[in-house]
Amino acid sequence: MFKIFQLGIKLFYKSNKNENTNTTNNYQQMLKMKHAVYVIFNFLTKNLQHEKYELLKKIIFKGSPFFIRPLILSDIVMTSPAWEPYVQNVFILKKNDIIIDVGAHIGTYAIPIANQIGESGKILAFEPNPRNAIVLKKNMELNKLKNITMFENAASDKNQITNLILSDDPMLSMIGNDAEEENIEIECVTLDSVYEKLKLEKIDWLKIDAEGSEINVIKGAKKILEKFHPKIIVEIRKENEAKLKKLLFQNKYNIKYLGGEYFFAE
Repeated sequence: MFKIFQLGIKLFYKSNKNENTNTTNNYQQMLKMKHAVYVIFNFLTKNLQHEKYELLKKIIFKGSPFFIRPLILSDIVMTSPAWEPYVQNVFILKKNDIIIDVGAHIGTYAIPIANQIGESGKILAFEPNPRNAIVLKKNMELNKLKNITMFENAASDKNQITNLILSDDPMLSMIGNDAEEENIEIECVTLDSVYEKLKLEKIDWLKIDAEGSEINVIKGAKKILEKFHPKIIVEIRKENEAKLKKLLFQNKYNIKYLGGEYFFAE
């Protein structure tokens, strides 16, 4: 079943790539088909959902061994060619780059990047959802990577304790409260406090996928932006777009739309 869904996603991406290179159009089509795909997938796996977080499958992802949870559709989608090609097109790294990955999930960016930048580079990977963090850690161990430092924290504008909603789809966990979902307490940290603690001499990239908390993440990286002016790839919720763009303009960034909800700032 995993291979069927991977093949379907791959064929969908290829057909859109051949017929129309407009990333906005492709993204809108993906949104239209998302609900139907989730309904079909959940129906086919409904008798196995009790073990969806425990069951792991090892695949080859971008040339590296990689664990996913085959009973979680977002894990399958995120390791397919359809996933955020517009981000990958600009995320071009050098061997000694230092990258901060906020919302690292199970490592779909961090693991391939760590193999790409080598031991002279470094990744700080932030993933507050413990269910994702377990798989991220396993993927780091599977690839024997020593250039990733993992933080089981959320990045924000203050060092504080807050609430995390553990969405049924672990890709969508976010800071907040929801009586219909499981909630846990987590520790938030500012990126500035981490940079100062580690005494980093440079930061080249920020990749931010914080499910609505992107403004607070940027506010908590004020010193990093002023001192290093790293390139930024950020997913921006529509309701946050104007405010975050203003914040980046104030920090002398030029902003380019990539596709989906993603923007590139440099």
